[in-house]
Amino acid sequence: MRTTVGITFLVIGLIAVLPIGLPKLFSNDESDIAIAMFLVFGGMMASLTGSGLVRFYFDGSLRTAKLLFGVCFVVSTALMIAGLVSVFSNIGVSVYLLVVGFMGAVVSALALK
Repeated sequence: MRTTVGITFLVIGLIAVLPIGLPKLFSNDESDIAIAMFLVFGGMMASLTGSGLVRFYFDGSLRTAKLLFGVCFVVSTALMIAGLVSVFSNIGVSVYLLVVGFMGAVVSALALK
């Protein structure tokens, strides 16, 4: 049951980041951009929390937890790449994506140790 809750957090967080939040960051409406910023940050935190729950309940010895943190690392890297690609079109969104992606990648990498 605890593993299911952790994986559910991860899936909900990734859905908030990738298909919902990331495309809205590049819209022209300021309110959509503000909502998307909360979605991307909250989704990354939910994903990392879900991975952390799986790791906590199995004392870090379960391969599933490492796999989930690896997925979070890949998504964080994708956010950083999206930030680098959009650096010339919208500098504010680009810096935001770089910061959130870097924070997620650092937390994931430290958890994979």
